[in-house]
Amino acid sequence: MSKVDSKLLVFAKAPVPGAVKTRLQPTLSATDAAKLQTFFIQYTLSLFSGLNGIDLDLCCFPDETHPVFQQCAQQYDIRLKKQEGNDLGERMANALQAALAEYRQVVVIGTDCPELTVDYLYEALSRLKQGPAAVLGPAADGGYVLFGLQMFSPSLFANINWGTDQVLFQTRTKLSELGWKWDELHRLRDVDTSEDLLEFPTLVRDAGLSLKLQV
Repeated sequence: MSKVDSKLLVFAKAPVPGAVKTRLQPTLSATDAAKLQTFFIQYTLSLFSGLNGIDLDLCCFPDETHPVFQQCAQQYDIRLKKQEGNDLGERMANALQAALAEYRQVVVIGTDCPELTVDYLYEALSRLKQGPAAVLGPAADGGYVLFGLQMFSPSLFANINWGTDQVLFQTRTKLSELGWKWDELHRLRDVDTSEDLLEFPTLVRDAGLSLKLQV
């Protein structure tokens, strides 16, 4: 076991134009969608790296070689890890299983939830330490923005319709089938679509984006 009890896994895609945030087009150009992804990665790491009692891995897709990932490794107190697996569920399962072999609590997040805060993360870890097997941070679109575990089962990530409004429901069902107790935090909004992006005009400004719609 690690001397630190808690691990945070931040899952991120390399900010390659045309390969990230495609549902934000044509509101954003492919170049600006990649620019937003870079902003999200750096913003998330600026919030969550170096927190007391929490180690952080940036889980990179397709691998760790993109210059943005390499720059982040120099700038922040993190480790880079390649996402391993054939789909998102398999990649998350592999990362969580490996981390739980070293840490008592492991939390996984993405980078596209501007409302996610340090307090929200600490609340998730606090809930886990009180005994439930899992904690979920629901997303307004029917997914989740945070998933914390202190036990592992690959079934939690198998046969999930990733990227749909069924992810949270299906995950709750899997937890129930395992007979595990879990807690849920309050619901947050993430940014997956053009409609989502328009709800965060400050984010658009801070990321220096050029929209094809009025904000």
